[in-house]
Amino acid sequence: MLTSSDNPPEVVVVGAGLAGLTAALHLAERGLPVRVLEADALYAGGRLWGGRPHPLPPSSSPTGRGGRGGREAGEGGAGGEVTLTLRGHTQTFWPEHGIHGLWNNYQNLRATLERFQVAPEIVPAREQAWIHAEGDRVQWTEMGSLINGATLPPPLHYLELFGHHRFLGMLGLRDWLALPWVWRSLLLAVALDPFERLIPLEGQALEDFFQGWSPRLRAMFVGLARSGLASPPEKITLSAFLAALRFYSVLRRDSLRFVYFARDAGAELIDPLVARLREREGELLLGHTVEGLEPTPGGWRLSVSTRLGRRTFSADHIVLAVDAPAAQRLLTGSPATRPQAADLTWPEGLPNGTVRVWLDRLPRDGPEGGIFTGDFSVDNFFWLDRIQPECAAWSRATGGSLVEMHLYRSAQFFDRPEAVILAQALTDLYRAYPEVRGRAIYQVLQRNSAVHTRLTIDKAERWLGVRTPWPRLWACGDWVRGPWPALFIERACVSGLEAANGVLEAVGLETFAPAAYDPPEWLAARLQRWMLGGRAWLRSRRALS
Repeated sequence: MLTSSDNPPEVVVVGAGLAGLTAALHLAERGLPVRVLEADALYAGGRLWGGRPHPLPPSSSPTGRGGRGGREAGEGGAGGEVTLTLRGHTQTFWPEHGIHGLWNNYQNLRATLERFQVAPEIVPAREQAWIHAEGDRVQWTEMGSLINGATLPPPLHYLELFGHHRFLGMLGLRDWLALPWVWRSLLLAVALDPFERLIPLEGQALEDFFQGWSPRLRAMFVGLARSGLASPPEKITLSAFLAALRFYSVLRRDSLRFVYFARDAGAELIDPLVARLREREGELLLGHTVEGLEPTPGGWRLSVSTRLGRRTFSADHIVLAVDAPAAQRLLTGSPATRPQAADLTWPEGLPNGTVRVWLDRLPRDGPEGGIFTGDFSVDNFFWLDRIQPECAAWSRATGGSLVEMHLYRSAQFFDRPEAVILAQALTDLYRAYPEVRGRAIYQVLQRNSAVHTRLTIDKAERWLGVRTPWPRLWACGDWVRGPWPALFIERACVSGLEAANGVLEAVGLETFAPAAYDPPEWLAARLQRWMLGGRAWLRSRRALS
């Protein structure tokens, strides 16, 4: 057994996703020796991986299938890349977990990037569509700009959708009659903050929120929730849905504005963060899986598996920055942490997938992305040639196009043969964009591991926070408890900052102030105060009676 305990680093960060890199960078900025251990042998970044692997693997292949051009049109490479030749132009496309949006209220991510002088190239989102299918009938409308550019303040800004001709064309009398119920539900979202008040809403189902809604309006909001939470409806709790509504749009119009990375998230975000860490003498070790934790008089001992054998590391402090399933395995599998870890609520890890389709012609003009609802199997879409400059250059050179579609489905769905999933996704694409029917030249299915966080809100005693029950062990990630009104990328970042602050405070060093979040707009803020005040008054009256 190899041992690296003679001169142990003061802090070991377990996991090199955004949460772990955020924590490590802030610790290194204060001069602490930091070592980051990442289980993935090819990529840092967690669910933000992408681009060229480090190092390039000797053999692997994507799950791709040739279209009309057969294997001559597209070839899968050793690193999961796809090389295509169309109309005499050859270009290589590298894989990524999936295209990501950076939302307007990612305050701590922006502050972190500014602090460490990381400036990713971004592309502003222009418009998002809602495409709904019921049998042979497929309808679509613009949606994103109507909400984030509305003149009415939240939550009234949704009413401006009803002034758009395409949106009106998708509605019937039943949808109009349901508006009072829609308003009642939106007021509930304004009033209740599940994160700040730790409201699990036990026994309340998502169907309770949609009581009285018409099927079409319900489909639109469920579609928004599926894409916003990257979860199938049966995995979305009412508290998670309310948190997503508040985060994305119900409190502020500008919350729905976002940008895309101009390239994959690995190249634009993760690789620069790793470079900044190394500039501060931090260390990143890929292919190192932590399998056990043991407390010592001065900190912790970590048992680590690598492809060269087992290693042991020592640390004064540990920052646990892995996904929820991995954290559960590690903490319930280590004897010292098992008793308390077994009593915690652990968020489920969900699978998802992406389908990329290259076509030899362009689709109709319109939004660069949007959601699918109704009887589609795919959940959203992004025309990458309208977003990423490299894809746009390929499109100009060849006259082709490239679309990425995301699937938020059950594990049983992804157990089906890849040919079946790809065929269904292609059918959905052709239904939504009939002008490209039969023009696919290559398509790739990527099954992502079941590690995406099923957003779970629970009581403090059952939900692990940044400050854990174990001395000198801190936790961060998008699944960790905290009062921040944030989801996923932003939640990972702010929790990583707070985990670093916990270590810094413990060793007597200056901490970093987290960035503040924008308050609700005036009408939403007043409605929230009125409804919470009325609720408190009713509770006091019941107590007196």
